[in-house]
Amino acid sequence: MDHAHQPRVVIVGGGVGALEAALALRAIAGPVPTIEVVSPSDTFVYRPLTVTEPFGAAPSAELPLSALRETHDVAHVRSTVAAVHPDAHEIELEGGDRLRYDALLVAVGARPRAWLDGAVTFRGHGDVPAVQEILQGIREGRIDDLAFAAPPGASWTLPLYELALLTAAWVADENITRINLAFATKEQTPLADFGPAASATVRDLLGDRGVRMHHQATGFDGRLLTLDGEPAIRADAVITMAELVGNPLPGLPHTDEDFIPTDDFAAVDGVPDVWAVGDATNYPVKQGGLAAQQADTAAAAIAAAIGVPVTPEKSDPVMRGLLLTGVTSAYLRGDKGTSDAAFDPLWWPPTKLAGRYLAPYLADHHQIDPAKQQLHDRHPVEAAAKDREEMRRLAVEFAEADARWGDYESALRWLRTIEWVDGVLPIEHDELRRRWESELAASR
Repeated sequence: MDHAHQPRVVIVGGGVGALEAALALRAIAGPVPTIEVVSPSDTFVYRPLTVTEPFGAAPSAELPLSALRETHDVAHVRSTVAAVHPDAHEIELEGGDRLRYDALLVAVGARPRAWLDGAVTFRGHGDVPAVQEILQGIREGRIDDLAFAAPPGASWTLPLYELALLTAAWVADENITRINLAFATKEQTPLADFGPAASATVRDLLGDRGVRMHHQATGFDGRLLTLDGEPAIRADAVITMAELVGNPLPGLPHTDEDFIPTDDFAAVDGVPDVWAVGDATNYPVKQGGLAAQQADTAAAAIAAAIGVPVTPEKSDPVMRGLLLTGVTSAYLRGDKGTSDAAFDPLWWPPTKLAGRYLAPYLADHHQIDPAKQQLHDRHPVEAAAKDREEMRRLAVEFAEADARWGDYESALRWLRTIEWVDGVLPIEHDELRRRWESELAASR
């Protein structure tokens, strides 16, 4: 890699992995590289909350990608990538223009594919009216049997469990008693990737709400949902998620399923100076929180490759999922053989999207004060202590990253978070506060 000029990092994509990578790289490498995000969309949509829209919630928040220029000096190139030319260290844009890169990070996601004929496939905001039509059918008595069918292939099924639980809560609120709810999946237990404790919690929630579990769905004729290994069940309507298939960029390797193969540092197999994260890769679980963790790994590896004195570490992802149930949220976590479930925060900030840099950035952008996101009194003492330590550690990390970038106002806000946690600011942090207050005053 040539370091004679300012290193140029190009990030392809406009989703969780892309934004987390941009923020992480700027935090780790400071102003060293130029960073460009290439995406055909002008906005980042906070997709995890779209499941609540059919039940009357406001549309999910959006972040203009142009905001990254103002806050982190990250440019947005509005275009689609047609091909990658690794030998030339260039990407080809739609229309023929080319962009040179020293490091390339690919976070293009996967392609959603409908797999069950006759079912409503929920992919996000555009499918909200179809789900609302099903709810209206339940209210009017046209639908008595509703099934939720998980795809047999690659996907992230937690939103489908949320739709089932939110529907059950809605039915109860509407005082509708005749509806039968069913859930069909190939999983032996619900959300098994989180481990036994979390899975048991979800199973109990479904049971308490009257949602019956069944084997994998194989077909739907508008009246019956056929299942693998058990008799068909009656279904007046079926809601499912899209099955995810690879979204390869010409010029990069891909598996038989069209996913990009990567190593433990998110580097693309056999292609120098190219990394990939998120749903586009061959990592078996497709989830935003995991994409964010992969992006952090990739950002450190890219920073090291362009000469920043940092030692990248292998990706060792932790499964975190915030399950919306219509009554109270369930926090699920799976890590190195352990499994946790709680109705109080198991991480901080306690958001749907548990990205180290993106979660607090979104909270700050939407003027959500992290210090007000307090832990629930029912949280176990040891977990509460762990959360406070994590809160303190992250606040220091974010403060120092913002100060390196010259954003002393934000750095001081993070110090106020530490003061809120501990009741007093430690001496070493008080010295930082005085220095940053002085720097802020001098910059005005």
